Amino acid sequence: WYPYLQKYIYIQASEREESRNEEPMIMARRAPLTMLAASICVASLLYTWTPIHAQWVNELPAGEESYACCVAGLPNTREVVSVGYTNGKAGNSGDKPGGLDISIRKFNVDANTGSVMRSKLYGSSGDEVAYKVYYDDATNKIILLGTTSGNLAQTAESPADLFLAKFNVTLEVEDVVQYGGADGGNEPFALMKVGSSYVVLASGKSSGSLTYANNLVFWKLSADSFSVEGATSAPAAVGSNNYFGGYSAASRGSDGFALVYELANNPSGSRTYYVSERTATNEVVFTRELTLDGQAFEGSSIIYMPGPAKYVIGGAYPGSLNEAHNKPSTNSTQYYTAAFSSGGSNFVAAIRAVSDANVTMASTPVVAYFGSSNDNAILAFSQALTNDSTDGIPYAARRVNIATNATTSSFRSSNDTFINDLSGFSLFSSTGATDQFGFFYGSAYTLQENPYTCLGGTSRKDVSFSRVNFQSSQSNDLWYKVIQT
Repeated sequence: WYPYLQKYIYIQASEREESRNEEPMIMARRAPLTMLAASICVASLLYTWTPIHAQWVNELPAGEESYACCVAGLPNTREVVSVGYTNGKAGNSGDKPGGLDISIRKFNVDANTGSVMRSKLYGSSGDEVAYKVYYDDATNKIILLGTTSGNLAQTAESPADLFLAKFNVTLEVEDVVQYGGADGGNEPFALMKVGSSYVVLASGKSSGSLTYANNLVFWKLSADSFSVEGATSAPAAVGSNNYFGGYSAASRGSDGFALVYELANNPSGSRTYYVSERTATNEVVFTRELTLDGQAFEGSSIIYMPGPAKYVIGGAYPGSLNEAHNKPSTNSTQYYTAAFSSGGSNFVAAIRAVSDANVTMASTPVVAYFGSSNDNAILAFSQALTNDSTDGIPYAARRVNIATNATTSSFRSSNDTFINDLSGFSLFSSTGATDQFGFFYGSAYTLQENPYTCLGGTSRKDVSFSRVNFQSSQSNDLWYKVIQT
């Protein structure tokens, strides 16, 4: 086999909607994708009741390690930007900056050839790690949030400085700013536009001697000039807690945002999950625990829906984002949505699905919404079909009506050969559109190695992309792609 050989497979079929109870698993924030040499394994991706519409497989250069991060949709041009990071070149041309670098790819979501429109590496002589990517339709710019140990805009002030980079739609860098944040390093979890400003939130260590993040870092910049409008790193792990983990945040427009986070006594003490609404300057409006009938659940994703004027949270129990705590192998995982009005009123939560007990992926759900004036949200995840470890886990989604608090439709991709662990999700839709679909992005792997070909296993993780149609009145057109590495 040739390490740079690209293989494309096309299988034409169709996918229909599935309305049975589904058992989801999803979204490692940074799923490792170990790049290995010497061979290609092209599996038969057939599904007993939902065949695939189009699929292709290709291989990138070997001997590298890469990580899936996140995606952002460009609805006006029907494109998606996917972001990850690598210790190699991940198939990109040109010189490698050095250390870990960020790999950026741009896809046309309508093209069934799987071709990448543009790609590039971005970084310094230090290590760059990608955390969030955001498309600003007002300026037609792509905004990338990450950390660096190098000098992108200034000498690093911590082991992992925050940086924000502005790209045009041809992936050329136009501006970059860097901020030391917490002295012991930063792990950003949110990038959003509040009014005319970009707001970055991060979990940070107040000292390099700490094991766990204990600060909330708030960084605000002008969307026009990229000038800093505010920057603070303040204690957030209050009381007996030694850990603050921020997981997601959403802008309400011009006057505020909300974030979901965890306070814990690591490594084995209590864990409590919260949602907190803030003003545009990070002043607390309200804070409440995330519970349903006395059961706490972790909030991993939050959005603001202008139609019903509510925040919507996607979450799970037991939570898996606090890496100091192992996910119980014998517990079933319950997946939630919760919604509330600004100010904290009308809080309503519901269980949307339950996973198999034997599937222990560290994964969490993502929420997105349709249009700007209706009540339909999407809960995206990876779906455990059975508790047989030899089965694959395809991408899946549920449509939820926030006004009625009811699940209205269920969808999934047709690949059950691989385990698909979701890292990012982008929804393409507008009110009344006939082409509503989701773009799933993450890693694909198998739990067991094939003894005959020596392929597969958890040490060989590839990048996977999938497009699933969300129109309830028609079959679920799907294309699925694995970049086998």
